[in-house]
Amino acid sequence: MCFLPMFTGGSFIVEALVKYFLVQVGGSSLFAISFLLPFPLLCGLFFLLGMVIKLGLFPFYSWVPMVISSISWLGCLFVVTFQKLAPLFVMCENYFIDSTFLLFLIVRGVLVRRVLGFNQSYMRSLIAYSSISHTSWLVISLMFRLRLFVLYLLIYFFLVFVLFLVFSRLNLIKVVPGAVSLNS
Repeated sequence: MCFLPMFTGGSFIVEALVKYFLVQVGGSSLFAISFLLPFPLLCGLFFLLGMVIKLGLFPFYSWVPMVISSISWLGCLFVVTFQKLAPLFVMCENYFIDSTFLLFLIVRGVLVRRVLGFNQSYMRSLIAYSSISHTSWLVISLMFRLRLFVLYLLIYFFLVFVLFLVFSRLNLIKVVPGAVSLNS
């Protein structure tokens, strides 16, 4: 809910706000339901689906490019960084996740970025697919070592902050091969 004020503006932004809100509520609902189920396997599945939806990983990634392309650079910064903190740390503490299924979803997420990211000409869409890929790598690092995860997270946050600061100052809109278009 704390990110919703960053979605103020025109009709595209209202659509992004509604999509973001519904996705986050859906993921949170599955997360809450997972603690009410008596079967560990079903509990783990609902928990995993809730976190995957909230993080925007494969196959629930389609909301990320639409939301990121509709909001300000500051809003983008929060969606690709701070919005991911709570689900990632909840996943860090939860041990009933099927790691084989999670690894399958993560590898698919990296491949989605590789395939769909090449076809983008707008900077925000490119950032969205990059965020999907980096979130996958964050989860992989979380599966192996907590220190590796924290190091990756800090480096990613720092680089994204600097990148978005530059994009915001230059008001970058479109990526053209060999040149960068600026909003006039």
